[in-house]
Amino acid sequence: MSRDVLLIGAAGGVGLATAVELTKSGRRVIPTVLDDKEEAVLREALPKIGMVHRIDLADPEGTKTRLDALLSGIDLSAAVVCAAISPYGPLEITPLSVARRTFEVNALSNIAVYQAVMPLLRRSRGRLVLTSSYTGKVPVPFVGHYSGSKHALEGYGDVMRQEAAQFGVHVVLVEPGTMNTGMTAGIRASIGAARAKLNDEERKLYGHYFKRFEEMVTQDAEGGFPPRLVAETIIAALDAATPETRYAVGEDSKMLIAKRRSETDREIDAMFQGIFFGDVSSPSSAG
Repeated sequence: MSRDVLLIGAAGGVGLATAVELTKSGRRVIPTVLDDKEEAVLREALPKIGMVHRIDLADPEGTKTRLDALLSGIDLSAAVVCAAISPYGPLEITPLSVARRTFEVNALSNIAVYQAVMPLLRRSRGRLVLTSSYTGKVPVPFVGHYSGSKHALEGYGDVMRQEAAQFGVHVVLVEPGTMNTGMTAGIRASIGAARAKLNDEERKLYGHYFKRFEEMVTQDAEGGFPPRLVAETIIAALDAATPETRYAVGEDSKMLIAKRRSETDREIDAMFQGIFFGDVSSPSSAG
């Protein structure tokens, strides 16, 4: 039986941890990264990784073409997608170009992967694992484009699972909570500069939100779990005789997804107002 696994986004926090765990499990990883910098990160962790392939997920059509070429003749047992970007900011003032790129990387590229790997997974009766987020179930203020893209991925993943089932192919969604990863560190490093670029009107309306979000990201990073836990969940989904359709990872993810099922929209809204913003009844006082 084939042990070849395509790993999309092999150099990020979850992707790198998954590459390590896949290798430990005896599988052969076929990794993709964005650029030379990411390849160097991957090779430092796994010097014997073999050939590393470059794919820009912001170009879904190019992603499909590239994958068709590199997977030709490979007996693939599974594919795992770990790549995503996480822009932040109020929807009112975030450029639409940011939304477009976020959907291309976080949602549409997953369809490109699905189209490329399904002929192979159909032959092997293999598995496709997509890394979503609890925000795909529970929308979170200030990361609206990320939440929206993950909501889209949840819907696409459901349809993929339904359509692939007749061929014996399992499609699994993994929904992590708050992790301590490079993505989190990148947000912490950039948010102060982003807040400084607000004009006077934007600062009056949203300055407090930027400040509070920075505090929340810092708290989350200090309390977040290591991406290895997500990687171990992915391995479990690949090894299970019949995997679950979804795996929530982290106590915050499990708690918030459960609340989404049991509470009203107004209750969820009130929770996030309290968690993220406190008293925002007077935005004109924000600085």
